[in-house]
Amino acid sequence: MAPIIKQFSEKINIDRARYILTLSNKEIKGIFWNPIKEEWAWKPYVRELRKYLIRCIKCGDESVPHRYKYAKTITHGRLYVSDFGIQRMERKLRAFLCDGELTHDYDMENAHFSILLFLVQDFNSIVDEQHVLSTTYLQDYVNNRSELLKTHSITKTDTLMMLNCDKVAMPTQGKMRKNTFYTNTGYLHFFHEELTKIKVSWRDCDKFEMYIEGGNNTDNPLSSFLNKVLSDQESKYLQKAMSLQSGDSLCVPMYDGFLSSKAMPISSLHKATREANGFHSIKWVEKAIVDDCGI
Repeated sequence: MAPIIKQFSEKINIDRARYILTLSNKEIKGIFWNPIKEEWAWKPYVRELRKYLIRCIKCGDESVPHRYKYAKTITHGRLYVSDFGIQRMERKLRAFLCDGELTHDYDMENAHFSILLFLVQDFNSIVDEQHVLSTTYLQDYVNNRSELLKTHSITKTDTLMMLNCDKVAMPTQGKMRKNTFYTNTGYLHFFHEELTKIKVSWRDCDKFEMYIEGGNNTDNPLSSFLNKVLSDQESKYLQKAMSLQSGDSLCVPMYDGFLSSKAMPISSLHKATREANGFHSIKWVEKAIVDDCGI
C-alpha cells in the first residue's frame, strides 16, 4: 500500500484575505458565520482565522503547507488539519477565500452508505449462508437515494444521524437520549434494524478487531465502531484519488472529498478507486463552489 499523504499545500485569494482583515469580528460573524457543528465556538474560531489570514498574506504568491493527523487515539481513518486551514472553514468563508485558487470540489457521493454496501457484499461472499447479512434497505438506498428521500420526506442528514446512532425511537416528550435518533418515519426504523444487525455481527468479527480499540463513543459504541470502519475505507479512496494530483497542484482533504486547483476528469477518479479497491468504485462528482456571501 502506498504511504499515507499527510501534508498538503493550499492557497487563498490574498486580496479577499486582506478585505476580511478590515472587517470587525461582528461583521465577519454576520457575513460568514453559519457553523455546521454546534460545538464550534466563535471567539477561538475568529482568532485562529485572523492568524491564518495574516500567515497567508505574508506568504504572498507562495502556497501554504499544512500537516494533517488522525483523530486522537486513532491511527487510521479521516485526516484532520493540525492547525487552522481551509478544511476547518465554514462553507461561505471557504468559497469566498478560495476564489481563483482552489476552484474544483470533488466529492464521493453517498460515501459511507456506498462503502458499507461494498463491504457487506464482500463479507457475504466469504461467509456461510447462516451468517449472510441482509442489505435490502441498504442496497435500495444506495441505488435510489433521491427517490427514497422524497418518498419518505426525509433528508440525507436524517439518514446519516440514523446510521450513527445506536438506537432509533419514536419522538417523545420526555428526556432525549444522546444515543437515540428520534423519528416517526417507519422506513428509518426498519433501515436502522438492518444496519444494527451488521454492526453487531462485525463487532465480534476478527476482521474488524482493529476498529474496536481506542476512541469509541461511549454513547454509541456500535455506531462509533462502524464509523471507524467506513472512515478508514473512505480515506483509502480519498488518498488514491488525491495521489493523481501533479506535484504543483494545490489540494485540501475534505473528509469525503477534496478541493483542488487542478481540473480532473471524473472518469480518472472512478478508474483510480476501482484499481485500488477491486471491482468496487465510489461515484465521484464535481460540486459547484458557490460564493453566495453577497460581497
